[in-house]
Amino acid sequence: MAGVSSKPQGCHHNLTTAVLAREEKGVAQLKATIESFRNPFSDAHTDLFSLVNKVVMPETVKKNLCEQSEIGRRLFDCFVKERV
Repeated sequence: MAGVSSKPQGCHHNLTTAVLAREEKGVAQLKATIESFRNPFSDAHTDLFSLVNKVVMPETVKKNLCEQSEIGRRLFDCFVKERV
């Protein structure tokens, strides 16, 4: 049959030493990247930044995010007043 090996496999191909070493290296890199992030909930850092590229967001973006429920409530009340 095409693509099927006639010899029996002793273990799964992902359990080879090379694959396991590469996966361990990837896990270590990911762990180091995550540990380098700042804690966005700590009081030490008041800047809001993007988790993707670590760019600090402007104060207007931070203010809008912090007040989004209040802004949403005001917009909803205005919508109800005008439409209903």
